[in-house]
Amino acid sequence: MAMDELVALGFCLLGLLFLAIGTVLVRRYGPLVMASRSYELVGELARVACLAAEQLGEKQLWTGDEKKAFAHAVIEAALERLGLQLTPEEINAVIEATVYELKRLQGGGL
Repeated sequence: MAMDELVALGFCLLGLLFLAIGTVLVRRYGPLVMASRSYELVGELARVACLAAEQLGEKQLWTGDEKKAFAHAVIEAALERLGLQLTPEEINAVIEATVYELKRLQGGGL
């Protein structure tokens, strides 16, 4: 076997090794990265929905429950379009945490 053929074979084997390592890494850490991105997306979605509910609620004199129902509906619809699933309890928890955080940042004290 010529030296050029050995070098080409070595590069092919090295390429296969890198491909196998890459496949293992993607299968192992890909779901974790996607979960992290989904978590960030849900948080931002909740923030926008709660801010919108607050703004509309001021104009239309909504109660707290009406604002929460609006935010819940917006989040639920967006999650459905994105193909993400949360239980109603999880959506409520995200809304409550977002409202708490927004009030804290605005100096509401809580």
